[in-house]
Amino acid sequence: MEVGRVEVGAYFADHGVKAGLSGMERDVNRSASSMGRGFKNVLAGDLANTFGPAAGYANVLTAALNPATLAVGSLAVGMGIATKMAMNYNTMMVGVGKTTNLVGQDLAALGSDLQKLQMEMGITAQAATSMAEQAGSMGVGLGGTTKYQREEIIGFSKAVTMAAGAFKMDASTTADSFGHMGSVVFESFNDQRRAQDQAAMGWEEYVMRSGSAINSLADSMPAKEYQIIAAMDKIGPTLKSITPTEEQYADWMALSGVIIATGQSGEHTGEMIKDAFRFASLDNGGNISKLLGTDTAGLSQMLDEDAVGTVLALGGAIGELPLEEQAQAAKEFGASGMEFMKVLVKEQDKVREKIKQTRAEYAKGFGDESNLG
Repeated sequence: MEVGRVEVGAYFADHGVKAGLSGMERDVNRSASSMGRGFKNVLAGDLANTFGPAAGYANVLTAALNPATLAVGSLAVGMGIATKMAMNYNTMMVGVGKTTNLVGQDLAALGSDLQKLQMEMGITAQAATSMAEQAGSMGVGLGGTTKYQREEIIGFSKAVTMAAGAFKMDASTTADSFGHMGSVVFESFNDQRRAQDQAAMGWEEYVMRSGSAINSLADSMPAKEYQIIAAMDKIGPTLKSITPTEEQYADWMALSGVIIATGQSGEHTGEMIKDAFRFASLDNGGNISKLLGTDTAGLSQMLDEDAVGTVLALGGAIGELPLEEQAQAAKEFGASGMEFMKVLVKEQDKVREKIKQTRAEYAKGFGDESNLG
């Protein structure tokens, strides 16, 4: 008879987990028995040879390590750890339930799926549940069945985990970043897809495509992923107003990355681009539209159709002016916008190169494992 089985069994029965942990109990008993014999032999021999009379202390230690003591002690510790972990996990899942509105078996099923994701991706319970909580606050998977919602949340969480690893950022921050970025374009992308009879974009796909594009830029120039994300966050209101296509969305990332690589912060880069676009849209006195040989209405249409392409054309037009006139033309874009235009005049070729690269990486997504560096 194994020592401690009655007491441990009674505890399990009282707490309703006997069936679930009975296998663990048997394993611990077998392992403890083997470990106890091994430690006892080693300690009794080695301590006696090394310390002589003082080796009497070995008897105390080997007694503490006998198989019966180890079995009961290990089970008690294991039971305590398992109980605490379960309580902590349940607490974390409460937050997930609040944002996803999942309850009962649906919430339990999501919890099980998140635990599988932990094992698959090598992440902590805290990381998994925080991503799921963020997904819930973003409305990931709403509008379908609860099964569809769970699948979308797991897909989003998996994609964020991949991006976080590539970006060297924590999962919670990465999830929050993609939530902010995507919120301004997600619905417009799906409106465009529906108009073209294409399959709707899910949040997993958005993260995979955007993450791939951002990661590629950061790997190829001195611009960090978090800086590009900060710039895109600042540009958000502009993007919401012009509803770019998915290809054009990648262009804004490329433009941001090139400006950041000249030594600007992500936030300041976003402010510069936003101001330049705002002043171009206003076209006070028609001085900006004249650079492209059109009027305010014509410039407005060009910006609506291809904002980054139009801004590039404006930079090129300023660059063709006599040197003494370039500064005055750049002033039309406001203080930070002027700073942006001066950089853009010099970086025309680099921006076009990076637009081509970023569009290709956006189309590819993280599905290509070569782009996870």
